[in-house]
Order: sequence, then C-alpha cells, then structure tokens
Amino acid sequence: MKDIPLFTTEYGAANLILGSVPGFGTAYARILSARDGNALARECAQFCRAAGAEAVYATGLPESESWPLSTEIWRMTAQKASLPQSQAELIPVTAETLEEWAALYNRKFRAVPNAVWLSSSLGQAVLKAREAFFVRLSGRTVGIAKGAENQIHVVAALAPGGGRAAVLALARELEGPEIALEVASVNGKALALYQSLGFQQTETLSKWYKIG
Repeated sequence: MKDIPLFTTEYGAANLILGSVPGFGTAYARILSARDGNALARECAQFCRAAGAEAVYATGLPESESWPLSTEIWRMTAQKASLPQSQAELIPVTAETLEEWAALYNRKFRAVPNAVWLSSSLGQAVLKAREAFFVRLSGRTVGIAKGAENQIHVVAALAPGGGRAAVLALARELEGPEIALEVASVNGKALALYQSLGFQQTETLSKWYKIG
C-alpha cells in the first residue's frame, strides 16, 4: 500500500504513512498544517481505517495533548570508543536469505511502536543498500541488524544476549566516532539495553498520539 505524501481537507494537510497497514494494521499521519487539528486528525483516521488500519497515530498536531500519548521517539548516542568489545560477527543478507531476514524482522517488530512493516519492495531496497545483516556469535545466529553511516536502524535479538551482540557488532562497522539510534520511549527493553551500553538520550524527535 502506497503512502500519501499530501492528504488535504478543509481542515489542513497531512502526510499519511500507510505502508504498515497490510502487515501491522497501523497507519501514521504527519500533520503538515492545520486550521482545525482535531477535525483534521479525525479525517485522517477515518481515511486510514477505510484503508484497513486498525490503529492510527499522528504527530505534529497543535491540539495533540487532547489525544492519548502513544510514544515519543528519542534519539540516543554513544561514543564508539566507549562501547564494549564483542566477538559477534555480521553476516550480510543476500538475495537467498532476504526472505528469512524480512520474516524475522516483521515478527520481531510487529509490537514495536512506530515500526515499519517490511514489504517485498522495501526488502529489495534493503538488499540493494547492503545495510542488513544476520548477527552470529559462537557459531549461531543470535540476532538481526541494519545500519548505515553512523546510524543503527534495526536491532533484534533471536537468542539471549542477541540484542547486545547486534548493537556492538554493528557499531564496530559503522562510520564516525559517534553512534546514533532512534528508539520509542515506551520500548523499555530496548531502552534498558542501550542505556546499559552507555547510550544517552540527546533529543526528542517526535511525539505520537493515538487518534480516535
């Protein structure tokens, strides 16, 4: 399902993110401008539900405090030199292993706030960018990871300790002295891992509210 870059009504304009509707049942609205934010949010929600969304979240509403806060998205950073060493290895995803990696990603991230469902087309883009990996430690696959430049995009554990191994293995290969990532404020398990490794919150990137 395609996103709608510009959804306009008499109440304002928004960017509707619908790519996760088929897999996760979630849709997102980034409010671009609003004459009546609450009315615009309701219209965005009605459209997204008609497209199959079970839950709709919005950011950028001046009246958003009247809706239930779902999560904040935080930026966290750490100095690469301060991270512990790990023997974990990154195994690049190939055309033969992409389907397995995508299935693991979609299973692990289904319940993660603001996660994007990995469709076939997005999977091909990930493969082309060469940013996705399996994480192996002591001869077994313990996690999956994705990242580029100095940014960690995806970390998921498939075995105890797999999340830590994935962060450290990926950070070792990324560029620059500082490693950055984004995390939902309500994702307590991920936050505990990142904080234990020395990552600190540096910025609140967005606040998302459940609409309707």
